[in-house]
Amino acid sequence: MSGIGPGKHGRGREHGRRAATTTARRRPSEFAGIATICEVRSVARTTFHAPNLTDGGVAPCAVSVDGGEGLPAAEEAVLNALTSKVRMLSQAQVARGFYAQSEDPQRAAGLALGRLERAGLVERREILAGPELALAAPLWTWRPGDAPPPHREISRLARGRWTHTPRLERVVIATAKGRRLLGANIRKAGLVKPLQARHDLNLAGVFTVYRSSNLELANHWVGEDSFEPGLVPAGHVPDAVLLSPQGGVERAVEFVGAYPPSRVSAFCTFAMRARLPFELW
Repeated sequence: MSGIGPGKHGRGREHGRRAATTTARRRPSEFAGIATICEVRSVARTTFHAPNLTDGGVAPCAVSVDGGEGLPAAEEAVLNALTSKVRMLSQAQVARGFYAQSEDPQRAAGLALGRLERAGLVERREILAGPELALAAPLWTWRPGDAPPPHREISRLARGRWTHTPRLERVVIATAKGRRLLGANIRKAGLVKPLQARHDLNLAGVFTVYRSSNLELANHWVGEDSFEPGLVPAGHVPDAVLLSPQGGVERAVEFVGAYPPSRVSAFCTFAMRARLPFELW
């Protein structure tokens, strides 16, 4: 299998698209004619304000807490991620995904999460989910016209990553108050599935890769808990999708845990029949 960067979606490659081995090419690709945050909000019903999402932004936004001052932009972005994109984030993920340009990202992330926690918008939990994998690029990408992905090889690569004994990881999740503030489904508040915790932590790592390398694409990421009925074809629910300006799905994203070949094959078959481009991480 030839190594090809995850962002290179030209047609005609016989063996699909495997991740490149050089860091310089490990970046999510661009979409032409990408929508603004407000346009995505209107089609996906992820009702959040469109702040100036800088890593260390402190300018107040339109979303206020209990009628007081607005949240700083980066903190609102963290809360938005926890209510519409991923189920949890570790402090390290917040640091590199939202405060990478701060003088001390870990400290900035810790202070921000403390403020959100005191406001009752997030809560911290310790779950058996670590250590987080060092993710930089998809295991495989596919677009209509490509050959079917090698599901046995992908399964082998994915299962070979789980070499560490699970350990406790401190994460943050959105509370019902935090979800209500941004118009998200409050029934999903506190949603942590113990058997999926490692999967959800690493999916958050994939989202962090997007935020770090292509903020505009990250703003078009919608997590499975926020899917509207009919957003994806019946048969399988991807972990996340990236939306087009018209509200359709441009790309599905699936984090491959310790999946057997049959489970990898099932997802690939679903997406290929639907002609849905996808990334397997």
